Amino acid sequence: IIDLFEEELSKDLRTKSHYHGDIIRNIFIVSGFVMLFTLPVFKDLVSVPFYVSSLVIIFLGLFAGLTNPFKKWVIGLNVLISAVGVVVFEYYAVNQYFLINEDERVKWFFIVNMGLAIAFFIAFYYGTRTFKAMFLPKDKE
Repeated sequence: IIDLFEEELSKDLRTKSHYHGDIIRNIFIVSGFVMLFTLPVFKDLVSVPFYVSSLVIIFLGLFAGLTNPFKKWVIGLNVLISAVGVVVFEYYAVNQYFLINEDERVKWFFIVNMGLAIAFFIAFYYGTRTFKAMFLPKDKE
């Protein structure tokens, strides 16, 4: 009975104004592309090994593909991924901000990281709205 209730609630979610999984999916895909295309250029500025960055890109694609209004755990993980993305990319942006005058590449590294931090912040906001909506009664939309 609980599964049926959750399924009905989730089916209604796509029609609610609080479901923003499509926005989150698009942000994850675009962010993954940005990371994929800029990683070779900034590889020596990133403090984690190359394979860690590659795995993060793959996980972004995976969770973009898994995003749907029927699974609370996926939406919850999207919120968590977004929050971690904000922290990580803002950390890199802040660390590189003071080194901008030294190297033109560092300036672009800062810009890319700041853009990714902003994108993940937007995904965090919409993910939180979607996650919250999964627990609202039908009449509290």
